[in-house]
Amino acid sequence: METNLSMNASQYLFASFTRSEALAAIEIVVSTAASVILGSSLSVSWFSLTLSASGLFLGVFLVVMFTMSLEMASKRREVAILRALGARRSSLQQAFFLRVAQLAFGGCVLGVAIGYATAMLTAECSLLSSEIVGFAVIASLVSSLSGGLVAARKLAYLKIGEVLRQ
Repeated sequence: METNLSMNASQYLFASFTRSEALAAIEIVVSTAASVILGSSLSVSWFSLTLSASGLFLGVFLVVMFTMSLEMASKRREVAILRALGARRSSLQQAFFLRVAQLAFGGCVLGVAIGYATAMLTAECSLLSSEIVGFAVIASLVSSLSGGLVAARKLAYLKIGEVLRQ
């Protein structure tokens, strides 16, 4: 019963793509693309790339964390109903975290493609190395997944009785 309920929880909670999720995905795409473009520039050292990317990815962390917090706030009633039906906190947290992972991986792929295309258009593609792309992808994934994890952890504090009484 639990595995069936937890498998359906993700489908039930995330039947559609919301505007706030689109905002988080766009932030991931733009930050990853910007890091790839910065890395392909002639005048950028590793230190300045790291400094610039850390600022971009701090923004990703905050946007993803706040976006998923808003998603959870808008789905409080659904989560409370699923919890009352027997869904475990861990399976609901996993459903939210998997949604963030989908956004993060999709955003990274699209961001690298846009960054690479932009670097090719500016004739600086020869400077683009796999280390720079790897750095951008890893930093983007870590920041977005950690932001999603922080937001998903808030589900543990949801009080079912209070939510269902409202």
